[in-house]
Amino acid sequence: SNSQVAAQSREPDYRDVVYGTVNGRDLLLDVYLPDSVDVPSLIVWVHGGAWRGGSKERVPGVLVEKGFALASLDFRLSTEAQFPAQVHDIKAAIRFLRGERSRFGFQTDRIAIAGASSGGHLAALVGITNGHPALEGTIGDHLDESSHVQAIVSYYGASNLTTILSQSTPHGLRVRKP
Repeated sequence: SNSQVAAQSREPDYRDVVYGTVNGRDLLLDVYLPDSVDVPSLIVWVHGGAWRGGSKERVPGVLVEKGFALASLDFRLSTEAQFPAQVHDIKAAIRFLRGERSRFGFQTDRIAIAGASSGGHLAALVGITNGHPALEGTIGDHLDESSHVQAIVSYYGASNLTTILSQSTPHGLRVRKP
């Protein structure tokens, strides 16, 4: 398996923090802080799962071991809310993390967003749409904060959804059911 993004067992320093609420549903994130850095840089982690599964519990702990703070998000899945809800949720989480930076003790002047598979796709989409009004949404209490990110890491994220089915393996087709 890919050791760089393999899920690792590590306990979050902050678990199930509410970053926003939509129709009575709390949107949650976990924060992991490195032992080795006083005011670490922040990576926002977007889990994979074919846009319809997965959870914030699957994190690349190696990033925390290398000295980064990691915020792992849950967001509304495609079975619950139509696009662009996922992007609205993730951008709300970034605004929340900036607004609450002193609570967690990380830097937010430069934020990286990263994800694997469908999470890589969402990370790239969030990253390349800095300042795009239709994708900001109105979720959360930190609408005055920026949702901009300064770096994107997409681990095997989809980049061309018009050809994803024709490029898919039999397993990929089974999990994608358009």
